[in-house]
Amino acid sequence: MCADTSVQAFWYCSPVCAHLCFFIYDVFHIAQVLDNAVYTFESELMEMIKDSSKDLTAPQAAAAVHQCKESVQEKFSQDGHKATVSYFKGIMVTLAMPVMMKVVNPICEPILKPIADLVPEELSDVLDVEKLFEETVEKVVQGAIDAVVDPACASHAALAQNGAKGSE
Repeated sequence: MCADTSVQAFWYCSPVCAHLCFFIYDVFHIAQVLDNAVYTFESELMEMIKDSSKDLTAPQAAAAVHQCKESVQEKFSQDGHKATVSYFKGIMVTLAMPVMMKVVNPICEPILKPIADLVPEELSDVLDVEKLFEETVEKVVQGAIDAVVDPACASHAALAQNGAKGSE
């Protein structure tokens, strides 16, 4: 299931449907991420065991497991942060699009109608001017959200790292 396709189908109908699609998509995505974390842990542990001497003592094995666990937890935390930011960006786009279309549509409709009439009927299935317009508006909204959220997340991550370093 592709979240983008589901949301595009439902965002006009109801924001609740769009959020439900994001939730269902994210449940499957989280299961996949957990599977990847387990695989990464197993791969890193096997690589560490293979690289070390064949006669591992119990403390060495415990240290290897702990090191792999810490590494995978850090990667999992980063992936979780990225997924959370992506999820909330999608919600913001879903909420902003109807408002944006309500404002922009009346302004651009007099321009789009003549352009759409210029498209030959044979190409109207392939070249849908209104759909292109909606996709363009969505990209603009996504770009505006990215421009606000990405720097905020980067500064938050920098503050969190400085706070973690300061507590050590």
